[in-house]
Amino acid sequence: MQSLIKKDLLSLKSISMIFIPLTILFQFFITWYVSSMSGFLLNDLSGIIFFIVLFNLLMSYGLITHICNAEELSGVNKRIRSLPITVSTIVVAKFTSTLIILTSINAITFGTLFFVQAILGHPVGIGDSGGAVLLINALILLFISFYLFAHFTFGSYIAVWIGRLFIVTAVFLPMFLSWPSSLIFGVPIGVITPLLNQFFFISTLILVGSSMWFSIQSYRDFYIEKKKLKMTMAFFSTFIILMLLIVTSAVALSSPPLNTKEEIIDHISVERLVINYKPDQSYGREIYGIEYEVILTASPLSNPELLQELGISLVFSKDDPLFDLIGHDMGVHYSSWSFHQNRPTFWLNGETSPYDMDEDQLLKAISESRPQIAIFENFQIKAPTRLINY
Repeated sequence: MQSLIKKDLLSLKSISMIFIPLTILFQFFITWYVSSMSGFLLNDLSGIIFFIVLFNLLMSYGLITHICNAEELSGVNKRIRSLPITVSTIVVAKFTSTLIILTSINAITFGTLFFVQAILGHPVGIGDSGGAVLLINALILLFISFYLFAHFTFGSYIAVWIGRLFIVTAVFLPMFLSWPSSLIFGVPIGVITPLLNQFFFISTLILVGSSMWFSIQSYRDFYIEKKKLKMTMAFFSTFIILMLLIVTSAVALSSPPLNTKEEIIDHISVERLVINYKPDQSYGREIYGIEYEVILTASPLSNPELLQELGISLVFSKDDPLFDLIGHDMGVHYSSWSFHQNRPTFWLNGETSPYDMDEDQLLKAISESRPQIAIFENFQIKAPTRLINY
């Protein structure tokens, strides 16, 4: 088996000499570009994460199909079948090679991302993009399952067309269609999406194992059409059953959406609060980049319009070191909510310029400051509905 895996990986040697350096250089460029455009708001790298996982999917497709096509065109697969090697060894070796390729691509792309982030000094946080990482890697595993089963059952030519159809339906077609906002078993799709991504990834791992077993059965009787059709029906039935199980499980285990403004206010929590100091040569010393993020942690909303009049303020008590410099609060801010899978997120960037304190005292005041987050229910109510200590 080791020789078969080594053969697959060595066939990509010339491609890897080009692919790896270009991938690293391009990731350095795209990460620097997003960083320079202030793309790392909310400690969330979604703008670049989606590109990376999509790149991983397309690259996995290209490398795996290259191996299988080259073997069939050169007749290597027929020579391997004539050797005293068991069918299960051939199939397991091919699946192992593809999983090594998938792991290597992820290691190169995400390893470069984390390295570049460390150089640029930005905190690395996947945030809501973690769902995208799981989803696209699950799609890669799904592609491996379908493609290799088709390869061992019908040959490389049909497998290539199945792979092309998969890429179009799973990746490019959704780009031109809006994601459905309908209900699944009476539950908004945004509510079950986080669990759905996790269950989908787990189910594709199971499907890879199932595909391996069905591929072994088909490859043993490669020239018997009836056996191949039987295995194909069994494989697709397994896939459908797994998909139904993950959807029903996600619906059953997901928390119900928040339906009232009172529920929203009760479930808001502060994920991050940063107060930075940056000297400015033109305007004197200033507290720069006061920002905070408020994220619902319980569950998504049933109706995003519930947030239209919800306001947020940063509040400093009288005994807070920054009270004399900033005042009671930073003012109430509205209409700064965004949504990730129906999960509302609020962020605010602000700054102020105290002149009456030297730099050391100001840095000490910032380090000792413990402001509160005030939640305002609507424009008319002056007093906050809830105060959150951070």
